[in-house]
Amino acid sequence: MKQLTLLIETKELDIEQLTDLNNRAWDALHAHSGNDIRANWDKYKQIIDRLTKNIVPVSAKIVRQLENDNYHSLIKVLVQLNRVSRHARGWYKNPELMK
Repeated sequence: MKQLTLLIETKELDIEQLTDLNNRAWDALHAHSGNDIRANWDKYKQIIDRLTKNIVPVSAKIVRQLENDNYHSLIKVLVQLNRVSRHARGWYKNPELMK
């Protein structure tokens, strides 16, 4: 596990790794839709927090890819947990999703 932590601390996660973490969170919550995630937001946030604790901040490029692929809940929680780069925070201004 230490090797994985070191890798995460020194390398930005790519889109596949982030979506895999998201899928693991959905599976843990037995979620089938965004409504399930919203109903269990605090638990979802805790899971993503734990899984992304030591990552390099996610770039705006990756955030754009996540948005294009409709990973809005994942983007929202990454922004709330301050797991995105300063540039990504400045770029991602979707107030409807940030409620």
